[in-house]
Order: sequence, then structure tokens, then C-alpha cells
Amino acid sequence: MLLPIFGIFYLNWFGQVSIVAMAISIAYAITRHNLLNTRVVTTEIFITLINIIILIRFIGSTSPEEFIFNGLVLLGVIMFSFLLIRSVLHEVRQREEISKLAEDLRVANAELKKLDQMKSEFVSLASHQLRTPLTVIKGYISMIQEGSFGKVADPLSDALRKIYISNETLINLVGDFLNLSRIESGKMKYTFEPTQMEGIIQSVFEEFMEVVKEKKLELRYENPETPLAKAMLDKDKFKQVIMNLVDNAVKYTPEGSVTLKIEEEKEKGNVLFSVSDTGVGMSKGELDGIFKRFSRGESGSKVNTSGLGLGLYLAKRIVTDHGGEIWATSDGPGKGSTFWVRVPVHI
Repeated sequence: MLLPIFGIFYLNWFGQVSIVAMAISIAYAITRHNLLNTRVVTTEIFITLINIIILIRFIGSTSPEEFIFNGLVLLGVIMFSFLLIRSVLHEVRQREEISKLAEDLRVANAELKKLDQMKSEFVSLASHQLRTPLTVIKGYISMIQEGSFGKVADPLSDALRKIYISNETLINLVGDFLNLSRIESGKMKYTFEPTQMEGIIQSVFEEFMEVVKEKKLELRYENPETPLAKAMLDKDKFKQVIMNLVDNAVKYTPEGSVTLKIEEEKEKGNVLFSVSDTGVGMSKGELDGIFKRFSRGESGSKVNTSGLGLGLYLAKRIVTDHGGEIWATSDGPGKGSTFWVRVPVHI
């Protein structure tokens, strides 16, 4: 800008090139070295002012002692300024790295949620596809056992009973997967209505008669003499809870009995159901974690290797959604267990 004043025009091209170079340099400084970062700029201005003041004091020294003292102070301040600016730049870079990491985590979390949703949809679809043929098999086996296709010989009848029991186990397992998928995707829906709970218990009791005969166990149902108050239940979902509890009691009882009991707690306004067995029992540690997902008691795993540890987890979720509570008690390994379900009555 000054050269044209003195009549020098042949270096104009240098000015145009230098402007481009300066623009590139400033852009690089802004992006690479945080030139316009507020915190860095403030620190640099503050440090520069201090250094200028001390430099002026140094230049204006009137004695050798003052000259040496101000020189040492200036040297110390320059070193401190360098370290301070480097520290601020390091902190700014760390903050930028943390921000980038947080953004990467947000993206990764979104991807994981998407994959989890796809997994749940796949499990739900696969379970639906499995459930249909299993239900058909169950129906045909029942018809054969009832003699709809002619008389069945005793050896064949025994084999059919075993097939029926195994098929029923698969149906329950597929049902657990379906409910787990619905719960995880937030699609579990309930149809609550006033329900006589004794009817559900009686139905489960009758369905397990074949199973207990196969294991040579005694299955008892202490049915109340008078009808109990109705509870607000989703019949199908709550029946699955009872099925899971009875199924566990039967599976983990090598010998002895399984007892179903239901009573009304009139003072508390609840209906209380229990399943007691003379099976393997549980330790206190097992009781604390028995309702967690994919959790199985150590004692029970030695007796029965089937199952995935989903039944009690699903039972707890369903009972909780009914406004009730579920828990287990046991006097220890080898002393049997009792599972309790309490739900409020319909008012």
C-alpha cells in the first residue's frame, strides 16, 4: 500500500500474491492453532500486556541492580507465558478431542440401537414362524392321543406323550422369546379385565398333569372353598407367569411334590398365589439374582440343563406391569423352594 505513494508500481503483483498467502496462513492458524479461540486469545493478550509492561520496566532500569532484577523477572515471565499458553492450548485440544469422542459415541450408540431394534424384529419374526408349526404339531398329537384317527397302541401312546411334552417345552420357549422381544422393543401390550384367578390356576394344573405323571411327581392344587375376589389381569399373559412358575417347580424337583395354592388377603386387598416344591432349593445368593435376565440357579442347572433363564425375568416384568409383586423363598439347597405372586384385587 505504501509503494505506490513513492511511484513504485512494478511490485503490485507481489501484493496480490501476498494477500492470498496471508489469507491461507490465517485460515491455517485459525483451524490448526486455535488463533481465534476465545480462551487462547484472551490468555495471549493478557500475557502480551504483562510482557510489554515488564519489558518497559526493564528498558527503563536506572541502576545495574534494577537492570538485573527486571531482566530476571522478564525472563521468568517469558518462560511462564510460554508454559501457560502451551497449557491452555493443551486443554483446548483435550476439550476438542472429548467433544469428538462424545460425538463418535453418540453415532455408535445410535448404530447399536438400530442393530438392537433389527435383532428384536428378527427374533420376533423367527419366533412367530416357529410358533405356528409347533402349535399345529401340538394339535395333531392331541387328536391322535384322543383317538381321532383310530385306536392308538400303548407303546405309541407313550411315545406320543413324550413328543407332546417336548413340543410344549418348545412352545413355551418360543413364547418367552416373543415376550422378551416385545418388552425390549416397548411393544408389550396388555388387555386387563376382571378375572377369577382360580380359573387360570385350574387350567395350568390340568395342563401339567401329563408332565408330572411322566416324572412320577405329585401335583396338588389347594383350591379355595369360596370364590375369591377378581383381579385385573391380562389372562393370557398372567397364565404364562403361572405356567413358568409351575414349569420351573416341576423341572427342578427330581422327586416329591409340587403344590399350588391361592388365597385372598382381604385386609390388604390382594390375591396371593404360591407354588411350593420339594426340589433342589436355592441359596441366598441364588435367590438374590434369580429374577435377572438369563439367570439360572447353580443348584437347578445341575438337575436340568434346558432353559435359558428367561422365564422368571419375564414373569417379574409381567407381574410388575400388573401392579403386583413376585418373590421366592427357600430354606437352602436341597430343601425346596416357594415362589409367591401377589396382585391387587379389582375394586
